[in-house]
Amino acid sequence: FARGAQGFALVGGEGVCRSGVQRGGVGFVEEILGHWGIELQRIGQFEVTEGDAREVNCKLREFADEIAVLGRHKITCDLIEGWSLAAVISELESGLAQPSEGAILAGRVPFGNVTLDVSGCVGCGVCETRCPTEALTLSMGEETYQVLFSHSRCVACGACAESCPEGCLRVERMLEINRLDCEPTVLFEDGVCRCCECGRLMGTISMAEKLGSRVVGFRSELCSDCAIKAEFKLAVVA
Repeated sequence: FARGAQGFALVGGEGVCRSGVQRGGVGFVEEILGHWGIELQRIGQFEVTEGDAREVNCKLREFADEIAVLGRHKITCDLIEGWSLAAVISELESGLAQPSEGAILAGRVPFGNVTLDVSGCVGCGVCETRCPTEALTLSMGEETYQVLFSHSRCVACGACAESCPEGCLRVERMLEINRLDCEPTVLFEDGVCRCCECGRLMGTISMAEKLGSRVVGFRSELCSDCAIKAEFKLAVVA
């Protein structure tokens, strides 16, 4: 479209894509074009079987005539080769006179939205280490700890939800175009816990409280090294 095409045809061999992955991708494209008010007739799908190449050529010519009647589409933009899908969609969106609203859920949407039950999260950071696209990142200051989520980077792989030891993450396949250019959102925020002896960072307050409720003798005010030193001093005195 950015190069002036008025439509496109997908031509596949007989029996290809039995998994439905291609059909799911086409479903997503159709949904996003419909979201932008672009006619779905601009997408043609054709299957080629042995010996019917002439028939397919006729169908392609008919398709070209059909989209020619539709006139020029609404999208005008300048795309740069190598852009991510999120950047391409954002650029196409910016070329519309009226920005679109709402979420796209149809087809195999290659984006995801992550929600978190803050009542169960302790800020362990496992989800961030398992995220392959850096859609989840950690921000740690002197006093605060945050788990951040970037919608434009999420591909809905579900690795974060599968790895969460507390089971408090949920991933849904969806695209909200107006969030692609937004700054990362805060999914979780908590204060940090430091050792009262050496000042070493021990984790979040929620994590310390959870360990205190599960581990007998756990001292939330001391790191492991200082706790061992304290026990050693008590043993020497005794």
